[in-house]
Amino acid sequence: MTTALGTDPKFLKDNFKFAMRRYDIDPQVGQSFYCYTDSCHSQPISVDGVMAATIFLKNKSAVERASKLGWTEATKDVFRSILNKRKPGRPRKSQTKD
Repeated sequence: MTTALGTDPKFLKDNFKFAMRRYDIDPQVGQSFYCYTDSCHSQPISVDGVMAATIFLKNKSAVERASKLGWTEATKDVFRSILNKRKPGRPRKSQTKD
């Protein structure tokens, strides 16, 4: 499975420590984020059915700057969502016994 980034979700988890989201802007229009330690472009990613602009960051100081600019820290929710999505066509296990 690939994310909107076109990257394996495990790659994201291994290479980025933080995920930030903005709900007040159009997720389909890429937003640029720059600071001394990180620079990136937002991607539209759906978490629990809510599409939002999402950026992936490596450094805590970048998270603090993004937070001051209106981004919301959502690391646990984003990584949980992208790592737990199933591949298309893969059958789900039945929760009930027949």
